[in-house]
Amino acid sequence: MAALVDKLEVVLNAKVIFALSTIVIEESANHDFFRCSSDIERYNEIAITVMNELGVEVNDLYTLLKSFDKSIYLDCVHFGSVGSKILADKVIEACFKGEE
Repeated sequence: MAALVDKLEVVLNAKVIFALSTIVIEESANHDFFRCSSDIERYNEIAITVMNELGVEVNDLYTLLKSFDKSIYLDCVHFGSVGSKILADKVIEACFKGEE
């Protein structure tokens, strides 16, 4: 992971931002779906630790979307237009943070 971050930052002169995974609407998932929100929470915890060690900014989409109801979702993990707009605004905000 460190080599990838170095390459993106140094070779490509890119700003690296890691976006946390969003929640799973478990009651909307079918029985074959293998992820639940507790899996995502654990994945995100590990990602935060690794990204902090690498000095990479973390965009917390998980916490942002916990405050919205399931009407912004198309299914258990994909977003409709309202949810997509919320995500897009947060991603754009992170990309341009500090560039005012």
